[in-house]
Amino acid sequence: MKTPGIKRLAGLLAALTFTAWPCIPALAETGRLIIKATGFKSDKGQVLFVVVDSPEAYDDLGANDSAANSIARSLVKIFSGKAQGCFVLPVGWYAVSVVHDQNSNSVLDANFLGIPKEPYGFSNNPKGLGKPSFKAVKFKLDKGQKNIEVIVE
Repeated sequence: MKTPGIKRLAGLLAALTFTAWPCIPALAETGRLIIKATGFKSDKGQVLFVVVDSPEAYDDLGANDSAANSIARSLVKIFSGKAQGCFVLPVGWYAVSVVHDQNSNSVLDANFLGIPKEPYGFSNNPKGLGKPSFKAVKFKLDKGQKNIEVIVE
């Protein structure tokens, strides 16, 4: 014979099971992305790491953009001209933007023409003027660990 306390406990456990189910992460394969940022002229401010997973999200990155469409972002302090970001992400294609946020306002500041006033860099360290294409900065993250270096200029 069940007692009222056991019935209540069973109901509570059932409710918790169905409530917690959406919080259980998907069983997707993941990889660890380690981003080493170098080239900082000073340790002033912070580093903004932004990871995107599509050309559309990459196109949204820009001056005064809060990276709302990013898949991951992080703010990190600079030590001895270097900073490091670490992300655990599903296996797939990504691009990384790194900004030396010198005034710690969490955005890439630009002048009235839209030209960045703070140093920045992208995955694969493409050369040239202007923002490189997603194709130029994308890379594949596989299961395991991927280390990349981004030079901030």
